[in-house]
Amino acid sequence: MTAPLLEVRDLQVAFQRRGDAEPVMPVTDVSFDIRPGERVGLVGESGSGKSLTALAVMGLIPRIGGELGPRTSISLSGESLLAKSEREMRWVRGGQVAMIFQDPLSSLNPVLKTGRQVIEALELHRPGLDKRQMRDIAVDLLDQVHLPRPERLMDSYPHELSGGMRQRVMIAIALAGDPDLLIADEPTTALDVTIQAGVLDLLHELGEARDLAVLLITHDLSIVAGFTHRVLVMYGGRLVERAPTRDLYADPRHPYTGLLLRSIPPLDRTEERLVAIAGSPPEPAARPDGCGFNPRCPFAVEPVCTTEHPPLVMLGDPAGSSRATACARVDEIDLASLAPAPAAATAGTAADDVVLVKVERLSKTFKIKGEGLVGHELITAVDGVSLELRRGEVLGIVGESGSGKSTLARCMLHLIEPSSGTVRFDGQDLGGLGVRQLRRLRLQMQMIFQDPASSLDPRMRVGRILAEPLRIHGLWGTSGHDEQALRDLIELVQLPPDSLSRFPHEFSGGQRQRIAIARSLTARPSLLVCDEPVSALDVSVRSSILNLLADLREEFGLTMVFIAHDLSLVRYLCDRIGVMHRGRLVELRSTEDLFADPVHAHTTELLAAQPVPDPATEQQRRAHRRSLVGASR
Repeated sequence: MTAPLLEVRDLQVAFQRRGDAEPVMPVTDVSFDIRPGERVGLVGESGSGKSLTALAVMGLIPRIGGELGPRTSISLSGESLLAKSEREMRWVRGGQVAMIFQDPLSSLNPVLKTGRQVIEALELHRPGLDKRQMRDIAVDLLDQVHLPRPERLMDSYPHELSGGMRQRVMIAIALAGDPDLLIADEPTTALDVTIQAGVLDLLHELGEARDLAVLLITHDLSIVAGFTHRVLVMYGGRLVERAPTRDLYADPRHPYTGLLLRSIPPLDRTEERLVAIAGSPPEPAARPDGCGFNPRCPFAVEPVCTTEHPPLVMLGDPAGSSRATACARVDEIDLASLAPAPAAATAGTAADDVVLVKVERLSKTFKIKGEGLVGHELITAVDGVSLELRRGEVLGIVGESGSGKSTLARCMLHLIEPSSGTVRFDGQDLGGLGVRQLRRLRLQMQMIFQDPASSLDPRMRVGRILAEPLRIHGLWGTSGHDEQALRDLIELVQLPPDSLSRFPHEFSGGQRQRIAIARSLTARPSLLVCDEPVSALDVSVRSSILNLLADLREEFGLTMVFIAHDLSLVRYLCDRIGVMHRGRLVELRSTEDLFADPVHAHTTELLAAQPVPDPATEQQRRAHRRSLVGASR
């Protein structure tokens, strides 16, 4: 068997907080290997310790105020990285181990041209080259990552490139030092599914061509299904399962892994209810005794799960097995019995034939600065869109970034003025209303935004945030709009009873989105527009938010517009789906019809790029995409 390229043993990461006697340890007793050319997935929710593990390998923990435990050892090609000086580690970073991050825009220097940033990496790791050679190699690297017209892109700035192109530039920079190991920390989270598929295909291709080992960090098990050889699952700073990819997806052994897989909405059918993981991951300073997952685990029993932490033990024949799990009840539990929580008991609501929103030939153009010192260009974000939304219906709007989804939603609510066309809400032409009339009507039209952290005022307590819409419209203190109503609303969205007196920063991402949902409901609207409400959340949290929205639709008879780029999400929630492409609505059909027989080529492309948690299917898709790319070159 090939000797490991990377060996991590007993990794512990500690941070000493001011005023605390004992340090906080967000990563504890993590051990794993990566072999040359091997692709390994590191999966877990936010806060599980994935990124800290990667930073430890890069020798960057001291730079963020932490330290490694005394028993920790990290070796690369048989040499201890912890024994190297900072000067030696500069050669390791980029030259032997390279890393790409989630947001390429914040990682690239905005004032340096793309080519210059690639050449900087070459100057550090290949100092013997002259300027002409460096430029030629930089162009070749940009070409290797399949960027169009690499010579021209050498002179482009990061802001002039799309998100997918920027991430490819980051990969080119990472390859400049010809590393043996590439660590990719959530490299596709902020990308559309089509671009995401392209980036993963590229990393797969480069790994095979260069015998490059890859550690892919993500919170989504669909991403790693067709990419990796093995998967490591982290929870609460520890590894809870390790297995070859096919084995893990066919038969997960730890309850956390099973719940992660079950929480992904299926693409090939519509579920009545999604499996969601109760609660949220514990903070590093407040982790429970025993198994760290026991407060959220449906199989937890006392005292076996609540007293001692289970070690990661080999399954099957210890001599030949590469599977391991950290569950004291692994031989007793049946993960197939996992079932979604029942829906809230309601009378049920179905869409009727009454049209609540009617959009006719809606267009929106934006004026942007043109080239040179003077002049401007017109960009058409929405181009002649017409649709109807029936009362009680949930309409999904999908498409890539820049397709016009969010602009259409804002025009529907008249948060921005359409350039042409009309929007009628409950028979009223919004364009013909005055400011006061439109303001009164906004009680019936509410919006939930993508990032709850930026849409909630950090200086206000939750109670004040929820009451603010009522105060603006003069309803606060009237019947049904008082403190008791807010408490009922907090209970409805399944938040702790003391939430009204707390600040937004005291909540997890999923809880903050529940606060945003509660705020949108305080005025009891008829229309709720959800603009990518779960795209910034972990997969496990998405399911609980989608179940909540489905419950609210049933209880209040809400009409919804649900915007997303993930087709599995809209399949679960929506009655009809509209596909946006380059500002146009290219397809609008019932959910079942669209998935069964897509008509437009772009719809087919979106469906083919949507990742699914099935290694065999994903590998077939990759082979098909590779054959199409090869035929086009």
